[in-house]
Amino acid sequence: MYETDDDEEEDICTPDNLNKLAGALKTLSDKERYVIVTYYYSGKTLKEISQNMDISYAYVKILHKKALFQLKKYINL
Repeated sequence: MYETDDDEEEDICTPDNLNKLAGALKTLSDKERYVIVTYYYSGKTLKEISQNMDISYAYVKILHKKALFQLKKYINL
């Protein structure tokens, strides 16, 4: 899905950054967390996620955008 070189991945995947990400994920609602994990970890599209959750595609896009904003805000503190 996303290509990174090994050095860049090592810089991003430090224990401190992974702990921040885990903490940030805990701040999300269950629906937001499901969208983020399913999209980035399972590789599902937002359309597929909307079908799995039985909610509109537009609402999934809102959840995704809101979750990303929250994650960025939490991690950049």
